[in-house]
Amino acid sequence: MLISMLSMKPNLIQYAMINSALVKPIPFAKTLISSLSLTYFLIKSKTFSKIQATSMYIDETQFDNYYHDSCQINKNTFVRILEENMSFTIPKGFKDANSNILVTVGNKEKRIMKDSMTEILENNTNCTGIIIPKIGHGISLANPILFNTLIENWLEHDILPEDLIIVN
Repeated sequence: MLISMLSMKPNLIQYAMINSALVKPIPFAKTLISSLSLTYFLIKSKTFSKIQATSMYIDETQFDNYYHDSCQINKNTFVRILEENMSFTIPKGFKDANSNILVTVGNKEKRIMKDSMTEILENNTNCTGIIIPKIGHGISLANPILFNTLIENWLEHDILPEDLIIVN
């Protein structure tokens, strides 16, 4: 994860974007993972995959690739991904990262994602946080033009679009 890279090598990267990162461990994660591992078979269900793809703004033209890649995940990998995702915390070295860091979250994302953004901002003064209105998890697919404009303007001109909510 990018946050880990920035923590290990604080001077390696000049600009970094952290998009919808979960950095708050999920309470009772082990119990939840045990339950979720029972749902592994759903990965191979096209109907379930279509529902998931829709929630992540994956359109019809990208669905076959998404479904194919999902079907390649074995149960051990599935569980490991869940464990790593639900238990990640910000490393101590992150506070020393010298990068110019843009932290984004969609306004329609779950509360824990917004709380995670707040925690990231509190752990490094080089972070700028923005909330993207009318977007859930997946700005780059939900609105690629806005995403690319956001990145381009931030990298080249150090400006952010006015219709975004700047947190700090």
